[in-house]
Amino acid sequence: MKPKPYASVHEMLVHGEKPPRSMLPYDIYPNDKAGFLTFAVCGEFIALPLVTLGKASLRSDAASIVLEFGSTIVQIDGTGLEELFESILLGKVRVVRAGKHPSCSIETVRFREITLV
Repeated sequence: MKPKPYASVHEMLVHGEKPPRSMLPYDIYPNDKAGFLTFAVCGEFIALPLVTLGKASLRSDAASIVLEFGSTIVQIDGTGLEELFESILLGKVRVVRAGKHPSCSIETVRFREITLV
């Protein structure tokens, strides 16, 4: 089991977008299935229910993940995102945030809304 880098939401907010370098920029709980996928962006948390995940794409040699939650599109950009992508699809990821680790780096997490016709 990979350790959780923060003991609480307060601790994560105090450290901002800079988790310890030795920690992955996402939290995995292998013995549970996540109901929501939470993104830490600019000191805020945005949680989206995994049941609404309609499409997931791994692009650009594992440098980008695009997740479609209904009309909300989330794009995660970085490097070495293969394991994160697989863990999201298995429902094991709880929190995604910007950060660097030797095996995975998340540079940005962006949100946009699309108009469904």
